[in-house]
Amino acid sequence: MMKKLLILLLTSLFTSSLFAENSIGINANDNSAEFDTTFNFNSFTGYEVGTDYAFDISSLSANGRSLFTVGYIGEGQPQGTNKVKVGFGIKATFSKSFYAIPLMVKIAYPLPINRKIPPTDISIAYTYAPYALTFSDDGKQFSEIRLLADMEVIDNVHIYGGYRTIDTDYITYSYNMDSSFFAGLKLSF
Repeated sequence: MMKKLLILLLTSLFTSSLFAENSIGINANDNSAEFDTTFNFNSFTGYEVGTDYAFDISSLSANGRSLFTVGYIGEGQPQGTNKVKVGFGIKATFSKSFYAIPLMVKIAYPLPINRKIPPTDISIAYTYAPYALTFSDDGKQFSEIRLLADMEVIDNVHIYGGYRTIDTDYITYSYNMDSSFFAGLKLSF
C-alpha cells in the first residue's frame, strides 16, 4: 500500500507542474487512510467559460482492503443560483476482487459566514454503479456517499473532515468497505 501511495504522490507532483489549481490531500482515521489528488484541466487547456473539468485519482486503504479510483468530473453553477456548485462525473474503481465504472453527482455550497471565520464549504457526493457497470465475476453494485466540510485555514491550505460509506455488493453477499468519519489536510496550487 505504501508503494502505491508513494507512486501516486510522485506522479501527482510531476504532473502538477503541467496544470494549475490542483490539489493533493490525505485523510485518515483509526481504520482507514486515503490519498487523493485533483488536476484542473481548464487552466491547462485555456478553457475559462462556465464548467470546470477535473481529473481525480485516489487510493484508499480501509480495514485491510484497498480501493483505487480514477475519475473525471465537470462542475459548475446551475442557472439561477449564485453559490451552489453541481458536478457530474464518472469514475473507475478497482479493488482486488471488485471493478466498476460508477457515475457520480456532487453538490457543494460555500457557507455564508463572516470574515472572522475562514472560507468553508460543505458538500455531498453520491457515486453509484448498477449491475451493468460492475465488471467483477460476482459483482452486483457499487455505491459511495461522502459528506464533507472543507475550511481554507490559510491561502491554499485546507483542513477538512467528513463521513464516507463505501459498499461493494456481490451477488452472494454485501461488503461495506468503509463507513467512518475522517479528517484530513489538502494543499492546493
